[in-house]
Amino acid sequence: MPTNAEAAIDAARQLLPTWSLWCAAIVWPVLAAILSFVCAALGGAVGLIPVRRLPADAPWTEQARASYPVRSVARLNAFILPILLTLAAGSSWGRIWSVPRVLVVIAAACGAFLPAWLTSLWLRRKLLGRELVTPRRVAGQIAFNYLLMFPHVMAALFLLALLPARMDFTAAMLIALSGAAVAWFGLGGGAKIVRRLGLLLPVPQAVDAIVARAAQRAGVAPRGVYQLDCSMSNAFALWGSRDIVFTKLLLEQMADKEIEAIAAHELAHLNESRLAMLARLAACLLVLPLAAAGPIVGSFGLEAYLGVFVFTMVALILNRRFGRRMEQRADRQGHAHQADEGVYARALEKLYCANLSPAVLRGNRHVHPHLYDRMAAAGVAPAYERPAPPSSRWRTAALVATCLPLVAATWAWNELPRRAAALDRTHPIRCAALILRGSDDWASWFLSRLASESHRHDEVQAAITYLRASASLDEQSPVYPAQLALVLASVERCPEAEEALTAALQRQPMRESPWRVRAEEDALVQQAFTAVEDCGR
Repeated sequence: MPTNAEAAIDAARQLLPTWSLWCAAIVWPVLAAILSFVCAALGGAVGLIPVRRLPADAPWTEQARASYPVRSVARLNAFILPILLTLAAGSSWGRIWSVPRVLVVIAAACGAFLPAWLTSLWLRRKLLGRELVTPRRVAGQIAFNYLLMFPHVMAALFLLALLPARMDFTAAMLIALSGAAVAWFGLGGGAKIVRRLGLLLPVPQAVDAIVARAAQRAGVAPRGVYQLDCSMSNAFALWGSRDIVFTKLLLEQMADKEIEAIAAHELAHLNESRLAMLARLAACLLVLPLAAAGPIVGSFGLEAYLGVFVFTMVALILNRRFGRRMEQRADRQGHAHQADEGVYARALEKLYCANLSPAVLRGNRHVHPHLYDRMAAAGVAPAYERPAPPSSRWRTAALVATCLPLVAATWAWNELPRRAAALDRTHPIRCAALILRGSDDWASWFLSRLASESHRHDEVQAAITYLRASASLDEQSPVYPAQLALVLASVERCPEAEEALTAALQRQPMRESPWRVRAEEDALVQQAFTAVEDCGR
């Protein structure tokens, strides 16, 4: 057995087509983009059915109810599809590939992200009836989601894809660096980047004066007031940098008094206690233990991860309830510091109408209370009866439609080894299979098949090279060193055969296999033992 595993793997690479070892960095993002687009488009097509059934003169509350399922699924797809496909690309990587794992992961993440995100923007444009897909607006929306609001989701995505299978120094460093990055972004780093990119711009002087009046009433001043061109009408407080950001669409749609009332709401968030700020930061950091599933399960078992999962879920639920109380507090401040009675409630309604957000959602687990209740709490009775919440049936249908291509892709993924193994050894699809499933366990099996075929064709040295690589890729299975011992014994390379047999015997106690597989492995090792004993006689 070679002492240098990398040398054995590199020797096997020399026998394989070069393109099968490096083009995963091209094939994976292309396949991820296609699958992401098909999933997002199919889910969008199903989710649009209730929207198409609406009459042309339907009130905005009904339009919001009908469009909410497809919009919520589209937003979910923009996060979930890149995560799932990036995980698939990361888990398919193996040492047999000639490209670094991080390159394949980043390429697959970009390939999956763009179609899902652009489909989401297209749906918003179709539903809201205004131009949303401009380069600057797309950049602003990406900055809003991934640099200002949800940088912890990006950190979790890369942890899921890059963490090793066991908790070691590398895993600990990746988790620590991710936590430091999330804290830096949450405490104002994201706002600095977006400003440097030229996406956060100062507001007009008139708006600055409006916010100054609201700040004087509220008794708290922001460090900066900015505008962001993105695809929604909204305003938000950056608690880490203590800035207030208005979207360009909001400033175009709202009157001065309404902007002042909304500013009072956001200023209330900047006036929260230090404990509240720490709770918000903790909520961002809580996603990191969830993303560390691989090394936690690999080193401490499934029970340990279940404990981490339950603790994290309870903490997130408590944090959501805390966030709801903070929103209710901010609503009271917006109502208390409005210029005229009813201005704050009308501004909220205008925001919801512009974004087609439902006036009532299902359940009370959301951070923001229902618009209908927020208006009533602000002393304004809505001009319509309390609407029903959006249909959960159509949301479920859109999610099922989104998952169907993923189910088909998973089936194809599992069928790939069996179908590829049935092909002739010179067939290009066999090497193409290595592009999609280059993981060490699959590659070791794949190379052992090539070794068997090479041995049958009297290409003994090629068989030995493949089996050395298989044994180096799978460091627990006794099968590959036993097969190597058999091949070496057949050409009377007895010292090397004995060394391979020793490795197989050492691996037998390490292997945890079902009894039938274990019996087959033991029989193979016994066969190799007999062959080595007879070697040279």
